Amino acid sequence: MKHVIFILPFLLFIACKSKEEAPYDFKEYHAQQDYQFEFDHSYKMFSEPTSYDFASYYLFENKMLIGNRSKTNFGVDIQEYTTKRLIHHIDRWEGAEGKDSINAVVKDMAMNEKYIFILQENSQVEVFDTNNYGHITTIGTGKWNYTRQGLVGGNGLLLIENQLFVRDREKLSVFDVSQLDKMKAGSLTSMAISSTLPQNNFIVQFMKFHDRIYFTDVANKAIYSFAYHKYHQGDQIHIDKRISLTVEAYGICTMNQDIIISSKDRKFYTITDASGSIENFPIVGYSNRDLGRIFCKNNTFWFSDTSRNYVARCNIKSRQTEAVSQ
Repeated sequence: MKHVIFILPFLLFIACKSKEEAPYDFKEYHAQQDYQFEFDHSYKMFSEPTSYDFASYYLFENKMLIGNRSKTNFGVDIQEYTTKRLIHHIDRWEGAEGKDSINAVVKDMAMNEKYIFILQENSQVEVFDTNNYGHITTIGTGKWNYTRQGLVGGNGLLLIENQLFVRDREKLSVFDVSQLDKMKAGSLTSMAISSTLPQNNFIVQFMKFHDRIYFTDVANKAIYSFAYHKYHQGDQIHIDKRISLTVEAYGICTMNQDIIISSKDRKFYTITDASGSIENFPIVGYSNRDLGRIFCKNNTFWFSDTSRNYVARCNIKSRQTEAVSQ
C-alpha cells in the first residue's frame, strides 16, 4: 500500500508535466477537412490617407494599427477596425529629447493596455502611451551595433506580458518593458539575446503556440522556434527547432491547431508535418496578390494585401466542427 501511495503522486506529476510540455503534433492537422476561408467582399481596411504605401498592421482588441513605408509620409494610423474610424495618427511628437518623428519604414508594431511599440528600419523601437498617444521613450540607439542596447535594422516584434521580442537582421533580443516610463531613450538593455542567425532583411511574423515561439524567415525559407519562458538579465535564447520550407513564408498564425502561412508566391498554405510539407489553402472568392502578415481572431482570418494597400478579412466556414481560433 505504501508503494501505491508513493507512486500515485509521481504518476500525477509525470502526467501534468507531459501535458504542459507536449510538443505540437502535426498528426492533428485537419484544415482542409474541417473548414474553409471565404473572402469578405464587403470589408477592406485602407489607411488614411489612402496614399499610404502599406507596410504592416497589427490587431489589438478593437483597434488596428497600420504602418506606412512611403518616404513622404512615414507614420502609423490607429483605427477602429469594426467601424474603420480613424482614432489617431502618429508621425511626429515632442518629448524629453526634443522634437522627433517617425523617419524610417515601419516594419512592425505591437500594443497592450499600456504601451504602443513601433519598430522602424532604422534600428529603433518608438514607445507611446496607449491612452494619450504621448511619446514615452525609444528602445535602441539608432545605430547598427551588437551591444545589448543596440539593434541591427528591425524586422518583427512579439509582445508577451512585459517581454518584448525583437528580431533584427541578424539576431533575436528580448527587452523587459515593465519600467519604460523611467528609461532614458536608447538606454534599455536586452535581458536575453540569441546567437547570430542567418541574415534576413524581410518582414518577420511571430506567434506563440503550444508554449513555443515561432517566427518566419523569408530569406532562408524557414520557420524557427524555441521554448518560451520568462527571461532574466544575461540569459541566452536557444533557438532549437527549424522547419525548412519550399516557399518563402511572410505571415504565420494558427487555426484549429493547424499552422497557416502566407508566402511570397502569393498563396496561403497549411503545414502538414514537421518536415515542412505544405498544402495549398485557397481562399474562396479572392484573387491572390502580394501578401503580408496574417492573424486569426474571433473566428475571422485577417491578411494584408500589400499590392492593393489594404487589410482584408475572411469568414471562417466550418465543414464539420465549429472552428476555434488561437
